[in-house]
Amino acid sequence: FMPTIPSQTDATEYLDKIAKRVYGKLRVAGHSKGGNLAVYASVKCSARTQRRIINVYNYDAPGFSREFFALPEYKEISDKIKSVVPQSSVVGMLFENDGKYSVVKSGQTGLLQHDAFSWEIKGTDFVLLEELTKESRDMTSVMNQWMSKMDMEERRKFVNAIYEILVATKATTITELNDDKAAILKALKSTDKETRKMVFKTLGLLFDEGGKQLLSYITGSLFKAKKNVTGKEKVKNDKSNRLE
Repeated sequence: FMPTIPSQTDATEYLDKIAKRVYGKLRVAGHSKGGNLAVYASVKCSARTQRRIINVYNYDAPGFSREFFALPEYKEISDKIKSVVPQSSVVGMLFENDGKYSVVKSGQTGLLQHDAFSWEIKGTDFVLLEELTKESRDMTSVMNQWMSKMDMEERRKFVNAIYEILVATKATTITELNDDKAAILKALKSTDKETRKMVFKTLGLLFDEGGKQLLSYITGSLFKAKKNVTGKEKVKNDKSNRLE
């Protein structure tokens, strides 16, 4: 909900700092939040640093505001940004994107496709698909409509409320939330009255037809995905799906 977050500012400073310590061309990359930071830093770094960047690799990362894509600095480097998302991407479709991305085939389902180790490769290349699944495209459309109904202050309160609830569950992985879905309800009950009021007010937007589709998609992909995970994969996912 903020135009700029602290980690984005830190990433920009870090990129400029590293650029002064090394010679030659630069490649910048990141996955998930790291992909968002890689793009942001490459756009906002000094012109001298930006000229040295060959490519920016952005793996299934949430996007930005529409205003961000209109920045002159973004247009300067946009052709060097290589974005990759899995076929049922959720995280990579959050917020706005410029519509330029490759779709990679994943061996997982739902939200677990966010794990880059589930992405299929052949030789030294990703196994690419022509487009996102219909579910992912529909979810993106509904998500954008839903977000447009909230002003900036409502978004801020909602995000903070959800964060409080997640912290209160003491879960550190998506798997732990799957194992104890009631933890979310318990955590919600333990929050203060104002927090509960904000959560229910915002979730009320989900009761229109589009909202029902969004809620069904997210909860379905989260809780059904677990059925396809083997014991060995569960250990890996515990490490790779931390709620950070």
